[in-house]
Amino acid sequence: MMDEQPTQLKILHIIDSGGLYGAEVMLLNLAREQQLSGMTPVIGSIGECGIPDKALEIAANRVGIPVKTFRMKPGLSIQGIRKVLSYCHTNGFHLMHCHGYKGNILFGFLPKRIRKIPIITTLHGWTSKPGFSKKYIYEWLDARSLQFFDAVVLVNKNMLHHPRLPKISPKKIFVANNGIPEQQDVDMVLDQELVDFCKEGFILGSIGRYSGEKGFDILLKALQAFCNRGLNVKLLLIGEGSLRARLTALATTLGIEKSVLFTGYRDRAEAYMHLMNVYVISSFTEGLPITLLEAMKAKRPIVATTVGGIPDVLEHEKDALLVPPQAIDELVYAIDLIIKNPQEAASRADMAYKNFIHKYSSRTMSLSYNAVYRQLGLPVNAARSHT
Repeated sequence: MMDEQPTQLKILHIIDSGGLYGAEVMLLNLAREQQLSGMTPVIGSIGECGIPDKALEIAANRVGIPVKTFRMKPGLSIQGIRKVLSYCHTNGFHLMHCHGYKGNILFGFLPKRIRKIPIITTLHGWTSKPGFSKKYIYEWLDARSLQFFDAVVLVNKNMLHHPRLPKISPKKIFVANNGIPEQQDVDMVLDQELVDFCKEGFILGSIGRYSGEKGFDILLKALQAFCNRGLNVKLLLIGEGSLRARLTALATTLGIEKSVLFTGYRDRAEAYMHLMNVYVISSFTEGLPITLLEAMKAKRPIVATTVGGIPDVLEHEKDALLVPPQAIDELVYAIDLIIKNPQEAASRADMAYKNFIHKYSSRTMSLSYNAVYRQLGLPVNAARSHT
């Protein structure tokens, strides 16, 4: 009698992405590691009807990760829910893994008898402020949905104390630090506009959505302090978002418009890390930023705010300089230290790189998720390991 073949774990990752930012990059890295270990991950990309291919879908196809697109009406689309569930059941998936509030709201409240398979979510963080905004309402519903998941994965341990996190059985909550590959192919032709901008001066860099929680207004005001001193300090701000016009106007008001480049969205933005003399995170709130790990891997000196999981990753004056959020004077002082003491900054960057290699590779992240899957009785042990 022939031995039965081991079950190959099939995972449907659900996400409604708005770009190729932290959550999307984390998902691509996790799915790639799962492929290498013998699993079958598929990215279920949710979006409204009629929209073009999303950046995440294009990136996944480029690296060979299967994508299934689900276009549906905005809001609570019963037909969209049925499409996803039908695809999931027809193709024999063992697990649904949600990333973001859209998937959580659509599928988190479903009874087990309807979804039929386990469902987990990775909580990347909340960014809205209390009020009656659409985003706040969605995030409120998102938080309410968490109690119905089989497992809730936090991207850093500080999120355990978040006031929005509902009371959930400790057995259902896990922590899995974000991770990125130790080696990543970013061999690409760089945008000459960005290269030319960075040829002269001391370059501050940051990557992220142009949205309020990123604190880019604080970063612009810090840049003004250097420009007012006559120093050739410039800011490369890679990203796109709803606040672009407001931030551009602020740069003009501050008189620093020639010293800052708002690049718009750039594919594989981490390829531009080497153009930066220091990587700055000025956020008011974060989970565990993927760009932070990319800066550590690229051995860039780092100045970051003490929010989210950042203080768990980096130690002040050991492998980075950490400052309170919204503290312009402290931010300016930290950047000034790097300008004046480049050798010390390089030493801290080397320490950050070693820290990344030891704790924050995508392989380590994948193993953390394997532990979650095992707790749910899924056939992780059948997957082939890799080196």
